[in-house]
Amino acid sequence: HYAYSNIGYVMLGIIIERVTGRSYKEAVEQYIINRIGLHETAVITSETVKDLVVKGHHKGNLLRETDRYVIPFAAGSIVATPKDLIIFFQSLMSGRLLSEGSLKKMFSDMNLMTVTQSTYYGRGIVAALGTPVGDIIGHTGGIQGFGASLFYHPGENIFVCVMMNDDIRAVDPAMIRLMEAMMGR
Repeated sequence: HYAYSNIGYVMLGIIIERVTGRSYKEAVEQYIINRIGLHETAVITSETVKDLVVKGHHKGNLLRETDRYVIPFAAGSIVATPKDLIIFFQSLMSGRLLSEGSLKKMFSDMNLMTVTQSTYYGRGIVAALGTPVGDIIGHTGGIQGFGASLFYHPGENIFVCVMMNDDIRAVDPAMIRLMEAMMGR
C-alpha cells in the first residue's frame, strides 16, 4: 500500500538544488516554467507571497496569514492557473519535459492507495481506475484554503483541471463532473 507524504517532495526539492546548483525557484523556472512557456505560474517565496491575487478560504472563512504558503517548499509552493497546469501536463505526457524512459518510470511499480482501493500512485502520478468517467491519470493537491485536481483521460484525450480557493469541499467531484460534461455524459 501507499500513503502520501510531503517530506518526499521537500527532499526532492533539496536534491534539485544540490544537483542544479540553483535555488528550487530558479530550477523550476529554468527547467519547467520558461522551457514550456508557462506565463501564469510562479514559485512562491517570502518576497512574492504578498502578491497573491486569489485568497484562500478555510471552511468559508478568509485566510489572512499567507506566509504558510511558502513553507511547503517543493511540496506545494507553486501557484498556477488551470490553463498553465494543463499546458504543463500536456508537455509532461508528450515527452517535452522528461525522456521516454523517465516517463515510463513514473508509471512503473505503482502502489495501491489504501483509501480508495482502485487508485494507484507512481512517481508523482496517480492512476485512478474505474471512476465514473473511466480510467484517468493525474494528481490532486491542496493546502489550507486551496485545492486542485488535474487529470487526463487517455481514451478521450481530455485534460481537465479544477481549482478551488476554499477547502470546505473536495475538488475531485467537480473535476469528474466537468469531465463527464466534456464527454457528453
